[in-house]
Amino acid sequence: MQQPNSPIGLFRQDITDPKQLVATTIARNHLVDDLLEKLENRGNKKSGLNQLFIGPRGIGKTHLLSLIEQDLSSRNTLSKQYTLIRFPEESNRILSFADLLLGIIDRLADAEQGGQKTEFRDLHNQLETEEKDEEIIDYIVPRLKRWHRKTGKALIIMLENLDVLFTQQIKNEKDIHRIRSLLMDNSHILLIGTAPTFFPALNDVKHPLYDFFDIQVIEELTQKQTLSLIKSHFKWDEREDLLQQFETLKPRLLAMHTLTGGNPRLIMMLYELIAQDNLNDIITRFHQLLDRITPFYQDRIKDLSPQERALMETIALMRTQQRTPVNIAKNFRKPRKQTSVLLKRMTEAGYLTVSPNPDDKRSRLYRIKEGFFDIWLAMNESRVNRKHLPFLVDFLSLWYASQQDRELKRQQLTLKLKEMEQKGRNNALKILDYLSEAASETDEKQQAKLELALTQIKLGDHQAASNLLLEVKTLIPQQPQSTGMMVWMHNKASRWCNAAQSSDDVTRMENIIKYWQVQRSGELEKASQLFHELKLDFSSHGLHQLHIALLTERLAEAQQEENKNNEGILLNNISQIYAARGDYETALDYLNQSLAIQQEIGDKSGEGTTLNNLATTAHARGDYETALDYLNQSLA
Repeated sequence: MQQPNSPIGLFRQDITDPKQLVATTIARNHLVDDLLEKLENRGNKKSGLNQLFIGPRGIGKTHLLSLIEQDLSSRNTLSKQYTLIRFPEESNRILSFADLLLGIIDRLADAEQGGQKTEFRDLHNQLETEEKDEEIIDYIVPRLKRWHRKTGKALIIMLENLDVLFTQQIKNEKDIHRIRSLLMDNSHILLIGTAPTFFPALNDVKHPLYDFFDIQVIEELTQKQTLSLIKSHFKWDEREDLLQQFETLKPRLLAMHTLTGGNPRLIMMLYELIAQDNLNDIITRFHQLLDRITPFYQDRIKDLSPQERALMETIALMRTQQRTPVNIAKNFRKPRKQTSVLLKRMTEAGYLTVSPNPDDKRSRLYRIKEGFFDIWLAMNESRVNRKHLPFLVDFLSLWYASQQDRELKRQQLTLKLKEMEQKGRNNALKILDYLSEAASETDEKQQAKLELALTQIKLGDHQAASNLLLEVKTLIPQQPQSTGMMVWMHNKASRWCNAAQSSDDVTRMENIIKYWQVQRSGELEKASQLFHELKLDFSSHGLHQLHIALLTERLAEAQQEENKNNEGILLNNISQIYAARGDYETALDYLNQSLAIQQEIGDKSGEGTTLNNLATTAHARGDYETALDYLNQSLA
């Protein structure tokens, strides 16, 4: 598989090729163009142009600043008018106005040339250990004015996470007033900042920053924009194979849009999974990101009332249910009216978003607006989900939507296991584990986890196998009829974890697994052949319970496919095994079901055979009159 031309900076934008940033930008160019137009038309206005871009984590704020930086430096008219300095995304050392000024001249020293460069570097070296803030301010502010008079240029300062800077780092209100004054009194100094959300200072009329910024909200991508984003990366990475099947991929990509809520960073994390098939790296990065954003979301959740927190966590944990008001109220365990009031309030506050339910036009679906917040809440609340990231399970369920797709991927990975180094093997096993979790039906999930457990036993990791077998056990329904192949396989595998198994049992388990795999892959003819081989094996070795379980599995398939002919035959076959065991009551029950189906579809030959079997079973019970009656019907 061809690898992407360059890495994507999911967390650090500076590792992405600048040309790639431009080539793959979707739905953000208008924001860049608007700002650059304002800068071009600004002229010698006395008031500054202080811009604040607001959008949730992963929406592309850092990407946007990179585009502005590139465009500004590439346009001669603007590069002659402005010098841009950019602080790192986390500027933890800025705790005062003086710290900000020191950071400005430090970066100006890097940005300038010749004497100006030396002057600012010497000034920074002179002041960086100065203890008195007033001394630093008195030196630097006049120097910035003198720099402007000498160069005729304006200074653009790029700062991210202004919410943290102005609420947690710079706590002295006098310092914030000084920052405002610097920007208001010096029209040649402009601030372009970002924040993940509106913070209190922006709405507080008494705060120095009230009505100070020109605020632009960065929206999530639409469905169309998500498709364009992925397509642009396919083109950049020269993935002709994926471009050629783009129309086929569209349903999956649109499902991916729904899953991510149009968040570009989440989309690009999934893009890497599509392009490189490297789930393990995605998992590592995803854990790193969740760790990084935990303090931020801890603060966000503290701002909510207890009921609002409970509602958000309830919605986040509804991974497999439709998030309709009825379902939310049920899981929230509150009256529907009370839940509806809370849903409306949280939607208006921007925490939730609502859309029509495509399955029921009378109801609506709610989701947490920020994709990361949704995932973080689910991870934070549920210990079970810490093994399987819900976000990635959801993605795999959508990307490998059919049982055949999942089975093909499982078979590919399993075949590669023997030739892999340990690290690659661990990665493949992790993907197989996720694919087992992504199964849409309980039967498939049971089988996939059991198969993986047997693989782990063969590889010598009995602890991993035991953990998987515990998961399988919770999935097996606690009913008498469940004592079939799955229970037999589970028990044999559990014993195998602690002691060697007979070669016959190991071969039998492998054959059952092969049958399940072929069945799931949709190879019906081959599955039918394996079915008959298993049936013969079970019958010849007196494994009646396994034989019944095999036929019962096949019967369920026939019923699902509405294949009445096969259904009648299988019911008849099951009855014969019960009769051989002396369980005549159960045998008669299955025979009567078979007879009803054969009479319904007009299968005279099958009806005659079943009547004959009914007569044989009645005779074995000593009910000769009934046996004679069935034989007469069969003769007719």
